[in-house]
Amino acid sequence: MPRPRTFASAPPNGWISRDRLLVETGIDEHTLASWAEQLGLKTCLVSRGRGGFESYYHPESVGRIKRLRELSRHPPRNWDDWLFRLWLEEHEFDIRAWARKHLASGLEKLGRRRSSGSRLMRDRSHNPMHRAAFSDYADLAAAGRAGPNRDASMHNADPPILDLVLRIGGLPANTRPPSGELKNIEHIYEFSPLERIHENATDDELAQARRDWQAISQ
Repeated sequence: MPRPRTFASAPPNGWISRDRLLVETGIDEHTLASWAEQLGLKTCLVSRGRGGFESYYHPESVGRIKRLRELSRHPPRNWDDWLFRLWLEEHEFDIRAWARKHLASGLEKLGRRRSSGSRLMRDRSHNPMHRAAFSDYADLAAAGRAGPNRDASMHNADPPILDLVLRIGGLPANTRPPSGELKNIEHIYEFSPLERIHENATDDELAQARRDWQAISQ
């Protein structure tokens, strides 16, 4: 159930009314309704008795909306790019919630489907045992559970997944394995460490991450 609304008798000092926000930013009510949740605008509802209520916004909202208007004028239209840019420019924005949403979305997609490449390799195998082994590995990899010393690894599996790939692809059995750099590719797709890093990151670490990204983007 949605949480009940709470009303204040007066807005916090310096906060501006909805009408003033619309005038200062040059947007209409429909745009404000569309952008408010995405931007995480802080709102204070002030009771007007029988007249209903009036919304007030933090004064920083004006600068954030104006900057978003500037960004939205240039294609491509990409909310993720705009929000990340606002965070880089030190506008107030909940980057933790943004990152949490995208990490959860990525894990959900990984758990739902294998890559088209894995299906192609499986379908080219005529050995039922090999097909089953490759399917099991693809499912674990799609769920983010593949990697050295994890539930599945292309280097340690029995039968070795790399050998199956070479056989199915018609490549010589003595083909050299991937380079040292490529051997670490499974580590890149281990999402559990990413979840731990995200949840345990301190405000100082997030501030340092922003400074790093600012330097990279220059």
